[in-house]
Amino acid sequence: MKLRTWFIHTAVLLSTALTLPAFQAKPAAPTSGPGEKKGSISGTVLDAVAGKSVKDVTLLLVNSAGAGKPATTKSGEAGEFTFRDLDAGSYILMGDHPRYARQTYGSRNGLMGGSPLTISAGQEMREITFKVQPNAVASGRVLDEDGEPLQGVLVTPLKGMYHQGRRQHIPVGSAMSNDLGEYRIANLAAGTYVLSATLMRPGQSPAPAADQPEETYITTYYPNATVVSAAAPVEVTVGADMGGMDIKLAKARSVRVSGKVIGLAKDQKVSVRLIPKGAGFLAMITGKNAVVKPDGTFEIAGAIPGSYVLRANDARGMKPLSAGVPIEVGDKRIEDAVLEIATGAELAGAVVVEAGEQVPMKGARLILEATEGLNMAPPNTMVAEDGTFTLKDVPADRYFVRLINGPQGSWVSSVQLGNQKMDDQGLDLSHAGTGKLEVKLRLGGAQVDGVITGQDDKPLSGVTVALIPNSRKYLLYQSTFTDQQGAFSFKGVTPGDYKLLSWEQVEPGAFQDPEFLKPFESKAESVSLKENDSKAVKMKAIPR
Repeated sequence: MKLRTWFIHTAVLLSTALTLPAFQAKPAAPTSGPGEKKGSISGTVLDAVAGKSVKDVTLLLVNSAGAGKPATTKSGEAGEFTFRDLDAGSYILMGDHPRYARQTYGSRNGLMGGSPLTISAGQEMREITFKVQPNAVASGRVLDEDGEPLQGVLVTPLKGMYHQGRRQHIPVGSAMSNDLGEYRIANLAAGTYVLSATLMRPGQSPAPAADQPEETYITTYYPNATVVSAAAPVEVTVGADMGGMDIKLAKARSVRVSGKVIGLAKDQKVSVRLIPKGAGFLAMITGKNAVVKPDGTFEIAGAIPGSYVLRANDARGMKPLSAGVPIEVGDKRIEDAVLEIATGAELAGAVVVEAGEQVPMKGARLILEATEGLNMAPPNTMVAEDGTFTLKDVPADRYFVRLINGPQGSWVSSVQLGNQKMDDQGLDLSHAGTGKLEVKLRLGGAQVDGVITGQDDKPLSGVTVALIPNSRKYLLYQSTFTDQQGAFSFKGVTPGDYKLLSWEQVEPGAFQDPEFLKPFESKAESVSLKENDSKAVKMKAIPR
């Protein structure tokens, strides 16, 4: 993979991670001040199976708190690498090589998770061993209902994770079937996957009469399931070559959705996307697009019965240009859908401390996380040192408002827009008007530090640690990963009652699901936190 492509992939992954509770807990920003010594991280890249050194691995080092620019280097002839001139702080190390799975240092789940590398001012961290897994490969053919090969089908491996308390599947790679229906997906890390197949070029035949059925190929999950929950999971081991993973694409009756987009500017390029309601990350695969014609009309083929949201986006499909319009698809064509291009609102506001204290906000970032659907480029902005901010071009929607990298030891006590306070359902910005968004902080947030060990009492690095509020309020969930010494830290915790749990391996965010938690609650450490509390915990991780 070219380095630039990898940067884009990584940037998307990390920007998405910022909006997920499973990744929200961030180590403190670098503590190096003016004149303080710089540190370094050096080590060796080894083949996880053969134990030999691996050269030419592209390495990316990112500050966990989002400070500074990512640093890159390549491993040398003996697999050696060094990063110099580093501020004190916590870092994420990622590696990429054509013959090895893309992964994060210390991760037990490919790119997801990993073990942060924490250094102090002037520290020279040496002898880091980054073990990279040889590529696992999944391959097979995509066939139609008669067993004939299908070309132009996008086959995507999906990994399970949780978002806003709901289990989701996120794409982690892809391959297109050739004229023989063959596909091959490399760069897979060991783990459990679901394979999806979506015909990308179905063609646009003339629409049949309104009372005539139309059939279309729909997204199908290995081997021939029409819903992701019925798919057969694919267990991939390190370096495995999983051949013969044939997928028979399913057909279903479908209708067409057509209508008009109003408010188009001259020569404005717009697309329309029909997204299954509640699809989450799968919307990237199961959603259906259409290009809007210069006169504003559009037609989307292949919509099967169900509940959808219709939205206008920019030509790349990354930026919403209209509010979502609910659409119920049945067995008849829809011909009168109307979308109106709306200029995103400009939302100004300030982050303030309740007691009126003046606290520098340098490095703080405000992010709006949509309560429904998926936005790969969520509205966000840096907060000025005086606490003021302006969010531009904010699409009309309902959001959770998050402050990332706020002042040390602070926690968000309230978020308010005019007379509207953010609650467990978020904040409705559909009619933001000219009101100011106020984010109130309290100082004296609690802190929980600790070390996670295995069943042998030795520290474990790269394992998930979750701080679970007894109230089950979504915005209070936090999680992080243990560093190279098995240590973790939660800072600026909202006072309250929590349970602390750790797993050697778990799907990201699974702890948000009450049903998932039930078998583990007896193993949890109860933590009751007041303002300015500081507690230390040592506990064992739940084995894989």
